[in-house]
Amino acid sequence: MEGQRNSGVELLRIICMFGIIFMHTFGIFYDEVSGIYLMAGIAINSLFNMGVSVFMLISGYYEIHFSLKKLVRLESTVLFYSVCGMLLQGAVCGEWSAGAVVKAFFPISTRHYWYMSVYMILFVFSGYINGILDKINKKTFLTVIGLMLLFFSVMPTFTYFEIMGDNGKGVANMLLMYLIGRYIRIYNVKIPIKNAGGGYAALLRLRFC
Repeated sequence: MEGQRNSGVELLRIICMFGIIFMHTFGIFYDEVSGIYLMAGIAINSLFNMGVSVFMLISGYYEIHFSLKKLVRLESTVLFYSVCGMLLQGAVCGEWSAGAVVKAFFPISTRHYWYMSVYMILFVFSGYINGILDKINKKTFLTVIGLMLLFFSVMPTFTYFEIMGDNGKGVANMLLMYLIGRYIRIYNVKIPIKNAGGGYAALLRLRFC
């Protein structure tokens, strides 16, 4: 149902946001801790790093729709916070570097905020992506997702052979998450939940809309 939101998904968004904030906050102390604290930090980073991937998966489920008006609004919002952040940092540190100024005024093209840079690329191409997905069959769709998982997720994880060189923070992996979200929506995927008594007593239907 277009335009409606599911409270469970909104809660998931909130959890992901707090997780990302917590991860970056703890990241400040990485160079100052060791032993069990460093292991805990790595675990926290591994767990909450998936937050942005979940955001893109949800975007895929809802489906991104391109519009020039929204493009301008997104760019203006990112530019506003980028410049404000630069000014605040300069006020605290007492100086601005040339590189910081360039990144502040061109946040998308310089990957100042990598997720927004990737999102904007997918946003611009969303009409073409969605059009292709509407025309391919289920088997082809699964094959594409499987191959992308192999090359951009499985291989970098287990062989350290990373084709893209972006540590998972690039167009390839975010496109993969978008495709998974679209697949869940198009084919109405249901996830079985096993209860304590055994068997599958319930099916959790992913109704993101």
